[in-house]
Amino acid sequence: MRSLTVHQLPKASPPLEQTVYGLPYEISAIVAAQETNGACQIAQLAAVAEGLGTCLSAIATPTTINDVRDALGVPQTFVPVWLQLLGESAESPEAGGQRPRLPFETLFALGRWGEPFPRDPEVVAGLRDDGLIQPPAPLPGRFDELEHLARMFEQG
Repeated sequence: MRSLTVHQLPKASPPLEQTVYGLPYEISAIVAAQETNGACQIAQLAAVAEGLGTCLSAIATPTTINDVRDALGVPQTFVPVWLQLLGESAESPEAGGQRPRLPFETLFALGRWGEPFPRDPEVVAGLRDDGLIQPPAPLPGRFDELEHLARMFEQG
C-alpha cells in the first residue's frame, strides 16, 4: 500500500492543525472528533476487508480523560476520543447471524415519507451472494460457541 507525504496532499486538504488553529478549544475539539470519526470508519472498513476483527470503543468521559491519557502514556495535549481494537476474531465469521431488522420498506422512503422504497430482488440476491445478508440470529450452535469463548477467555 502506498502512503502520501504531506507534499502530495491535495491543495484543498490542509492539515487539521491549520484548519482549527485559532478557533476556540471547544470548536476545534468538535472538528477534530469529526475527523477522527471519519478516519475510524475507514480503518474499520479496511480491517474487515482484510478479514480482521475490529471494535470501536469510546474511551473517555470528561471525568476520566486524564486516567485514559495516563494509561496510554500520551501527552496532556492529546484528546483521547476512540480506542480501536484490532485482531484475529475468536468467533466464527458469521458471529451469530444477522441481528433482527425492520422491514426494508419501513426504513426507506421514495421521495416522501410513507412512500415505500421498492426492494430490488436482484440487489437483494447480490447482497446475499456477497455475504452481506446473513441468516437471522441466533445461528444453530451459537450459544455453545459463546460458552466456549467464555471458557477460553476466563481469567483464573
